[in-house]
Amino acid sequence: MAPIAKIRRMIGQDVLLLPWPKGSKGTKRRWKHLTIAAMLDPKYLAKLNRAANIGVVLGKVSGGLCSIDIDDEELVEPFLKLNPFLAGTLRTKGARGCNFWVRLLGDYPRKFGIKANGNPAGEFRSFPNSQTIIHGTHPDEMNYRILNEAPPIEITFDQLTFPVGTRTERTERTERTERTEENRRDVPPVGGRYISLRELLLETKPVRLHNNHHLLFTLARGIKTLEAQRSEPYTRNELREVFNQWYAAALPYVRENLAAEDYFLELLELYDYADTPLGAGVVESAFLKAQSAPYPPEAEQFEDSDFKLLVAFCWHLQQQTGGDPFYLSCRTVQRLFDLETHAQAARRLRGLVRFGVLEVTGKGGPKTNRATRFNFVGINNNNDKQQKPTNHRRNKNGL
Repeated sequence: MAPIAKIRRMIGQDVLLLPWPKGSKGTKRRWKHLTIAAMLDPKYLAKLNRAANIGVVLGKVSGGLCSIDIDDEELVEPFLKLNPFLAGTLRTKGARGCNFWVRLLGDYPRKFGIKANGNPAGEFRSFPNSQTIIHGTHPDEMNYRILNEAPPIEITFDQLTFPVGTRTERTERTERTERTEENRRDVPPVGGRYISLRELLLETKPVRLHNNHHLLFTLARGIKTLEAQRSEPYTRNELREVFNQWYAAALPYVRENLAAEDYFLELLELYDYADTPLGAGVVESAFLKAQSAPYPPEAEQFEDSDFKLLVAFCWHLQQQTGGDPFYLSCRTVQRLFDLETHAQAARRLRGLVRFGVLEVTGKGGPKTNRATRFNFVGINNNNDKQQKPTNHRRNKNGL
């Protein structure tokens, strides 16, 4: 049986899998935007079948599938004594210890570290942004193995027992999240979750040159989200402290001719400009709808599934802005569609203009610090113009 088919037979069809190179636990390639809808895309499935290593996304994205990573072989049996029912669940192994796989029912906490006798012993992996490799080659060159080939058992989090000293924080975190959701229903969480400052700084940490403007804009939008979560704006001193932490990580990638104050002033300008909190914007919503809803008729003139999805994405952006133009940058398309360069993304957008699906209503660029503005024109296969959305409600948005 092919690896992907075998994995899905064991852990279920409603699980998001990730393709990775041989000997890798992941690369810098973005995947956090993916949803379970990707598993319906034949092109994505073909990529999975060609991959040497396969990762499993954990938590809410995959229907509550979580893994408990025990780091040391000597700690496995003591953990099984605390949780004897885990002997009947899926168990896999990389280089050390093992992973117990469970499907959790009801509420459960974010990922956290497991301790035994005061020392790190492993990790409970759920959300956010957690994955576990289930197939392929470990970085230490041994193969990942299945120790117990069985479906993940379904349990509640409260049925699990962790060694003394492990802080699960399930009560405090769950209660705090429920209060936040009740008080801030007008601010959707990022990717279905609420973010912390630490997560935001990790997400916006530069890893290459000439990317700081984009990351500072993401940082500014993330600060807006943090403000909404606590229902209180950041003071100038707090903004400076957030910037200082970001700048310390960005030092290897800053321009020599710009001082820290230049970057801080840029952040303040972007903060004033950022109307849309991170995760509450129309981009994320439109992309999720494009992945799960039927494609509009204009997409049928393309054979490639990525082009169909791009057409649908633009259509949903237009729907959310009414009759007004929508902003869309090639770098946003590059990120969402996992393209190698923003030039490739720009070429695809120009292609939609050439095919009459989009029209440019305002050219963006570095001089304006804005993305290009488009209208979704839409044509059917007979090249007849489609009617534009009739809702002309003004909706300012900066994507």
